[in-house]
Amino acid sequence: METIFSFFSKHLFDMNIFCSIVLCFVITITECCMRTIPPDDAYISSTLPYEETTEMMTTMETSTMTEKVCPEMPAATACMDLTTLGWTLELGEVDGCPVVQCKGGLIPWVLSRNYLIQPKLYPGIDDLHLILPVPPTTLAGMGGKSFYEYYGLVCGVADGNPVWMMSKYPNGLIDYGRVEPIVGADGSYDGKQAQIREVECK
Repeated sequence: METIFSFFSKHLFDMNIFCSIVLCFVITITECCMRTIPPDDAYISSTLPYEETTEMMTTMETSTMTEKVCPEMPAATACMDLTTLGWTLELGEVDGCPVVQCKGGLIPWVLSRNYLIQPKLYPGIDDLHLILPVPPTTLAGMGGKSFYEYYGLVCGVADGNPVWMMSKYPNGLIDYGRVEPIVGADGSYDGKQAQIREVECK
């Protein structure tokens, strides 16, 4: 009995050593294999192939970069619809964005009155005399901008009522009859707001 017990005890010990060696070998091989897998591949979602995931991300990034952002439509303010300032104005589209423009490719003349800009443009003429920013000679002179952008239109307040005002005068200001000299061609009137009375297209 002692001989049999000794035999099994000895071989059981040898088996434990063998199993431990095999286990260590398996763990070592597994770690080596994992190190050869690129990190990106190791963490890819099991629901989508790597190629499909990459393609979807690229498409999403491209869509975000090319998304067109249009300026706020002037009609979406407290002021009146901008097209009502002149019977020859219409709602058009430029580069996929809605814009207010003159019909037939005409040039907008944005009219105000002498007293509606401070200080008065021409102290020596009647307060009600029409004044306007010097218009460009061609539409190309507006640099592709709508007159809303070109003249810096803003929705302001006059006598407690929302009204359209202009605030940029790229070529200065002049009286409607062009009998007075151009004022503000140096940009000195830019930022001063003048209430718009009417828009003519010529």
